[in-house]
Formats: sequence, structure tokens, C-alpha cells
Amino acid sequence: MKKIIAFIGIFVVAILTNLTITKAGYYYSYWGTAIDSIDPYTHIKTITPPEIASEIGELSDMYVYNDKIYLLDGKLNKIMVLDKNYQFIRQYPQNLEFDSIKMNGPQGIFVTEELDDDGDLITYIYVADTGNSRILKIRENGLYNEFTTPDELIFQGEDAVVYKPDKIAVSDTGKMYVIATGVYEGILELDADGTFSRFVGTNKVAINLLDRFWMMFMSKEQRDKVNLYLPTTFMNFHVDRDGFLYTVSQTSDGTGNDMIKRINPKGIDVLSRTGYFVPKGEVTYTWWESSDVPTGPSLLVDIAANDYGIYSVLDVKRGRIFTYDFDGNLLYIFGGNGKQVGTFSNATTLQYVGDNLLVMDSTNNTISIFEPTKFGDLVNEATKLYYEGDYEQSAEIWEDTLKYYSNYYLAYRGIARTQYIKGEYKKAMDNFKLAYDKTNYSLAYKEYRNVQLRKFFPIIVVLIFSSVGLLLYSSIKDNIRQAKETGRND
Repeated sequence: MKKIIAFIGIFVVAILTNLTITKAGYYYSYWGTAIDSIDPYTHIKTITPPEIASEIGELSDMYVYNDKIYLLDGKLNKIMVLDKNYQFIRQYPQNLEFDSIKMNGPQGIFVTEELDDDGDLITYIYVADTGNSRILKIRENGLYNEFTTPDELIFQGEDAVVYKPDKIAVSDTGKMYVIATGVYEGILELDADGTFSRFVGTNKVAINLLDRFWMMFMSKEQRDKVNLYLPTTFMNFHVDRDGFLYTVSQTSDGTGNDMIKRINPKGIDVLSRTGYFVPKGEVTYTWWESSDVPTGPSLLVDIAANDYGIYSVLDVKRGRIFTYDFDGNLLYIFGGNGKQVGTFSNATTLQYVGDNLLVMDSTNNTISIFEPTKFGDLVNEATKLYYEGDYEQSAEIWEDTLKYYSNYYLAYRGIARTQYIKGEYKKAMDNFKLAYDKTNYSLAYKEYRNVQLRKFFPIIVVLIFSSVGLLLYSSIKDNIRQAKETGRND
């Protein structure tokens, strides 16, 4: 009974705490309750429309490459390029009315460098030209190629899906990955010449428990209609330096456990989910309607990853950024919706610039720039060092992190993992306990027990043999004494 009451208490606290979360930094305890935390990032600047260009319709996407920021205007059908100081450089096309590159409601942009026929490294801008049902490949001089509707069965016949590319990404090998509206089979993979190759990372169809219950009482015709349920489509993606696709989509079964994926070249999800909570944005949330608090799970609309395994996802429903390490540990949370500086009206795109984060608000047509605080910088550095295999230095940085936030249990876990690698199992056990890491605590305890057994085994063996010898000696001595007393010396 006490355990039930304690569980209910924890649940109520979680809900009440979630209702009072502000835009300031917060974190989740081991029990899933939201707790105050030091801000991991701070807002340093907002780039407003007059600074971006003289005229802006509606920003639809953003991409950062080689210290340049490429902004896509889905209403005025143009691309604007800013330098590393956020100053306007140029736009594509130069003349919106007469240029041959005339787009129609473009929604996705990607920038990369490729070798041309002469062996020169050329910057190419890929655009998902949604309204024109094509992918554009633009060079700086304005020349371009276009890739129209792929030769795939779903785009053919009477019931054909109209090809509406929404997001575009390109691998180092030239493979194009396209998220298209109304395509539920997965992400389109196209060869460098635009030829359809395959679908990648199809989301599974999931039916919730209530539907499963009612299906027990349905006729065959009704069940056939249920079988028409379609998997969720992908919202956005990011290609990391190893060619893996980080993706975000809506939850298919209400749990949110499948909203974030890391898809390898074989199309298999290999995202590590060994943290305290499955990577999915908010851990606790309300379900009842409220004018002040958004209900339900996070609505993730974008994802970005850096070069050492850290990735961040953007929740448009609450305007928050959730950042995870390569193991799926939730590192920190910040942001929020509102009218104050550093908050958003409709945050839709997220990009890394070094360790800084750029967030695009498509309603206000602004770009907000965030840089790590001292606490956030230490977390990033400790994570990077561990990722690169410098465990001792990583542990030292985690120690410094605890000076800023003593309840940050991931720091204890980071320290304990290094101690475990060094064979300091007793110290690792203590820190794993502080980190509420039962799995690794058990592993450390097992190794510590083995060390103790190996250490004292010789002594134990000597004691056993000594005891046996002593017993034998006493037994023989008693037998001799008894023989003498009875006169049986033979």
C-alpha cells in the first residue's frame, strides 16, 4: 500500500511540476519529474527580417555550410545567403520574375560540395521545389539541374501520388534522400542522376491498445478498414559525417519511442537508447486540455547532429530543444514558446554552427542564435572527450560540471564509467549509485567481487589447507594417545 501511495505521489508531482515549467533550463530526475537546472545555453542574438534581406515572405528552411547560412523563402521563392557575421551576401535567383530558376513554394534546402568534371570543388545548393514537383541542383553561377518525378510505381497510374518533395539531404556519395508529402513507404533514396533506388527507414504501423480491443468485436469488413491505417511520415532529417540519417517523425502509437531514429546505410535504425529515458523530447506531459499548457507528447520537427555524437531535436509544440549524447542520454533542455527574447512563436528549423545553435522561427521570420553557457560548454566538452576515447580528461571535466550543478547525475555516471575502465570498481560503484545507474552498478560490483576473490584466494587456500592439516594432525595425535592408553601400540 505504501508503495502505491508513493507511486501516486511521484506521478502527481511529475504532473504538477510539468505544469510549472518555464523557458528556463530544466532537467528530468531519475523518477521522471521535471526539476530546475542551470541554463545550458543562452540567447545572444536574434536576426530579424531587415537584417536578413530587404524583403522576406516566409522562411521555410535553413542550412549552414562552410560558415554560410542559406535561408529558403517558401513564399517569395528565393534563397538568401548570409556570411558568418550574418550579413547578406547574395540571393538565388537574382531576378525573381525572369530568372530560369523559378521556384514554387520550396520547402527544403541542402548545401554541399562536389567535384565537377574538371576536378574542381563546386558548391551546390539542393532545393526541394515542392510546388514544381522537382529537386533543383543549383550552382553559384546560377546553372542548375532538375530532377523531376522519380520512376516509381506510387507515382504512376490512376491512384498515383503527386510527387511533392518536402525535405532534401545528400550523402557524400551523391545519394539524394527525399521526404515527400503523402509518401508513407519511407524516405526516397535517389541516385546522383535522380533515378529512384529504394525506400529507406519505413515507419511501422502501430495500433493502440484501445483499437486492438475493439478489433476483437469487429466484422471482417471493419477490420479491413483498420488495416488501411498508414505509418507516420517523416518530418525532417539530418545526414551526419558517417552517412547515417538522423530522422524525426510523429509518434505512431502514442509512446513516442519511435520518433527519433538513426538509420544506417542498410536502412536499419541503430539509434542507441541506453539512457534513463527513450529519446523523444518531453518525458512527462499532460493529456487534458488546458489553455496554458500544451498537451500530449512532443511534436519534433527538426534534428541536427554535431561531429561527436551529440544531437538536438526541436519540439515545435513547446518551442524546446532537447539534446542527447551518442548513447541516448538526455544532456539538457532549453527554450520555450513566448514573446520574450530567446523564445519562439513557431520554431521549425535547427542547425549547429560549431557548438552554437541556430533556431529559425518561420512565423516571425527570425533566426535566434544560442551559445553554450559555462555549464553547457563543460557538458559538451566532457561528452566529446569520452566520445574520442580520452576517458581520464572526460572525468575531470565531469568533476568540474558538478561544481555548477551538484544534482547532475549524468556527471556521476561519466566519472563512474571512467573509473570502471581504469579498474577502480569500488569508486565506480559509489558513483554509479549516485547516478542511479543500476545496470552499470551491477557490472562494477561483479568486477569488484572478482578482484576481491583473486586478491584473497591464495590466503583462503592457505587457511583451508592449514585447517585441514591441523585437523589431520590432531586426529593422528589423538589416535596415538588412545593407542598408548589402551596398550594397542601395534
